[in-house]
Amino acid sequence: MKNHILGTLYGMAIGDAMGMPPELWSRKRCLEYYGKITDFLDGCPENIISYQYKAGQFTDDTSQALTILDSLIETDFIPNSQNIATHILEWAEKEHAFKNNILGPTSKVALKLFQEGKSAKEFSDESVSNGAAMRIAPIGTLFSTTQKEELCRYVAAVSSVTHTSDITLAGASMIAMAVASALEYHDREKMIEDALSVEEYAMNLGASTPSPSLGARTKLGILLAQTYANDETAFLENIYNVIGAGVNTSESVPAALAIAYYSFDVRKCALLCANLGGDTDTIGAMAAAICGAPLMKYTFSGIILFLLLSQTNSKTCPNILCKNSTSGSRLLLLTSFRFSHCRRLLLFRKYHKLFSFLLTLLIRLWQRHPSHNIICIFILLKITSNIITEGCYFNISMFCCNQHLLFVIWQFTIIHKLIFFI
Repeated sequence: MKNHILGTLYGMAIGDAMGMPPELWSRKRCLEYYGKITDFLDGCPENIISYQYKAGQFTDDTSQALTILDSLIETDFIPNSQNIATHILEWAEKEHAFKNNILGPTSKVALKLFQEGKSAKEFSDESVSNGAAMRIAPIGTLFSTTQKEELCRYVAAVSSVTHTSDITLAGASMIAMAVASALEYHDREKMIEDALSVEEYAMNLGASTPSPSLGARTKLGILLAQTYANDETAFLENIYNVIGAGVNTSESVPAALAIAYYSFDVRKCALLCANLGGDTDTIGAMAAAICGAPLMKYTFSGIILFLLLSQTNSKTCPNILCKNSTSGSRLLLLTSFRFSHCRRLLLFRKYHKLFSFLLTLLIRLWQRHPSHNIICIFILLKITSNIITEGCYFNISMFCCNQHLLFVIWQFTIIHKLIFFI
């Protein structure tokens, strides 16, 4: 079960980070600028949102998902809209999300109103954007597929801070149920069947909007997936032109479900979403989270092997340093953390600056003395883990090349810390 949930979280972050550079660009502009995205890339200087991100960084989709999980941990997994809003606002202020245009259109207004002590319901009742669906995937890991109504009500409670309309709650519920089904059955046909099964009930939980049918669009997306099973380019063209890939829930959720069905593999899914055009990071976060859920047969290293293979053209294997990569001499250290109780999590947060400093020191040490035995690094990491988390340990999974070491380690550390509280 832990590996399933980790698969969802890592899949979400991978899809988000891979789709970050061309976020909200048209498919035409994506193709003209990038040709084909095959790797994690820095945000584009010409993109009004992604310019502020580095390769491997995820965006507000995954950040808000983790922020919501932080809130649920505090409230013993009983959704509290005030607590969730407070956590999201704290994150938004820390990341300067309002100033840097990181937030989606609905979340931006709703959180501003909450900040001013005003109700956002009149606005959130009319919302049609995908802010609720983009961050909901981890919630699907808390339910079985038989708990359809319970899942929908929980999704509505978690989403109510910013989204309370029928289409937004239904879209979020469909993504959460797709994750639950993929986790439980590991079957793409069953995943779509279960996702479609919650639409009607979830629609009745929100305020009515003049929106198209999510179910009808999803079924059309599955038909396109079957028709173009051997032609990825034609599949993406038709998803973009027929289903749509914009920020509206009625476009992005059916697109994400169709791409998850088409690929049912984190690596393939993330790359497809990144090359789609439109809301690439959000569609990637939703779709790759679904694809990550069935990964019980893989360990943490197996799930993140995608990162390694996408970063180098060298052959990689556990505990081997890979040199001569396409981007020069770089290092990626993938680590696995174990947290057994909340005290360790709090200590981790308290000393995160020290932790970051030690990791930076490690990078510089390796850069100056690349010939040093790998065991020296293991010892340093072991000491670091004992200092920071009182006995939590590092499982050194793999070494590879990546100039953005700190981003990858820090962000995936944040994901990993949550798994043992769900």
